[in-house]
Amino acid sequence: MLSVKNREGAVKAEIPKALYMAIVRLQAAENLDWEDACVRAAELIDANSKEFKRKVKLEAQRLYKQRFMKELNKARETIRSNAWEAGAEWVRRNEDNFRVPCSICGEPMYFSSLNKN
Repeated sequence: MLSVKNREGAVKAEIPKALYMAIVRLQAAENLDWEDACVRAAELIDANSKEFKRKVKLEAQRLYKQRFMKELNKARETIRSNAWEAGAEWVRRNEDNFRVPCSICGEPMYFSSLNKN
């Protein structure tokens, strides 16, 4: 942490070295004095804060959509599975007592899935 010397009307504060160096780079890049560089740094931090919030919101929406799609796909698979089982049950129910002509005499033969013989 670096300590800023107190001037008249200024606030004495300790700031991390990384922040101090970022403000110094800003001073050099934009040819600003210390106070103007601090104001500019505050503006940049606020702008980045808004951008950060926007990115967090987008990421939350992405994760929500991802979870929603997983749940939707599970529901589709359940419906598909239940439909397959219902169709198979319908076939089992309706195949009972169906007729097939005998290959020898031609008379209809009756079959049932309920009849084990």
